[in-house]
Amino acid sequence: MDILVDTKSRKVLINLSKIADCTAVGIRNAFGIIGNNLVNRSRVLIDRPKTGRTYPVPYGFGIKTKLSYTTYRASAPGEAPAVLTGRLRKSISYEMRGKFSMEFGSKEDSSVLSFGTKMKNTSLAIYAPALELGADNLKPRPFLTPAVTGEQKNNLNYCALEICKELTRL
Repeated sequence: MDILVDTKSRKVLINLSKIADCTAVGIRNAFGIIGNNLVNRSRVLIDRPKTGRTYPVPYGFGIKTKLSYTTYRASAPGEAPAVLTGRLRKSISYEMRGKFSMEFGSKEDSSVLSFGTKMKNTSLAIYAPALELGADNLKPRPFLTPAVTGEQKNNLNYCALEICKELTRL
């Protein structure tokens, strides 16, 4: 920050360009923290015990192996989805877009979700929008929206903290 004093006109001129740069860096740093927190919160929701119905699931496919079954408990409507393969859980991520934008969601084309994104080179969970929002015969099992609403109170604090850190470096 440059402060120039013009003694003739008694004006103080302040160059705010460095403050703007620090603010942008602080916001970007905060988005990194917020993105990680959203991903972690979504995964915690998915990992919680479920209360839906149980049914047998086959495993052990192969020529020389005998087909075996394990018990799987599905999620009830309104709960975050249960984990069967882990593909959905692994697909949750965030991506920085320029200085002032971050997108969070499943690594697929989930344009139905306002906080979703399409990311490249990932294992897709193309069923994520149907789980989040529901479909014809499927009631919603949200896992992204609760993460966003649960972190909302903290997000402004993260932004303020990271901007302050950058401004103290001036």
